[in-house]
Amino acid sequence: MNPPGKESHVWAEEYNRNWKEIFTVESEVAQIIAGKLNAAITPDEKQIIEKVPTTNLTAYDFYLRGRREQWKFWSNNENREALKNAADLYNNALEYDSSFAQAYIGLASVFLDKHYWETYFSENFLDSVLILADIALKYDTQLSEAYTFRGYYYSQMGKSEQAIEEFDKAIQLNSNDWMAYQGKGIFFDGIDRVEAIYNLHKSVLLNRVYNPVHQNHLSR
Repeated sequence: MNPPGKESHVWAEEYNRNWKEIFTVESEVAQIIAGKLNAAITPDEKQIIEKVPTTNLTAYDFYLRGRREQWKFWSNNENREALKNAADLYNNALEYDSSFAQAYIGLASVFLDKHYWETYFSENFLDSVLILADIALKYDTQLSEAYTFRGYYYSQMGKSEQAIEEFDKAIQLNSNDWMAYQGKGIFFDGIDRVEAIYNLHKSVLLNRVYNPVHQNHLSR
């Protein structure tokens, strides 16, 4: 048995870097953790890990603040002010970097959250989600979340093959994309119960904090 505190030192590393090198540090940390866990990283995964989402730190700060506000809404769906704040922050991020793909996906996610219960995937609402996902892909063709939102669009439009293709592409790019598994699971609900349960369960395992939609489907 290891002495007290020894296990924590396995993960302890010092990174005395300039703040502008945050993305380099994040990449190094991810690869070190994978090494400690003896997890193999494929060339595609390594490329994703090393990818820099934006070179503008102010844009990145606004994006992270937007995500934090959106998580507040996910924790309490009555907190509409948090959802509005998230949209404002994502737009602020794009003012500093108009090519910041993840910020476009943040806005698409806000559209999804804002109108899901109000209009239940109205055509105009879905068009906005698709447009934002397509813009994101113009700047980053490897962004899994963009394919996930395209999957949501095609599934609601009744385009089955395209929906599954988009969800699978998202999972191929990021095996931890819980929303892709969620979307795929909801899509299969009523078509293939086994496939639906597998994907919804996988989504829950990847994100235990916010899972109201797929938990409802699993409880049937």
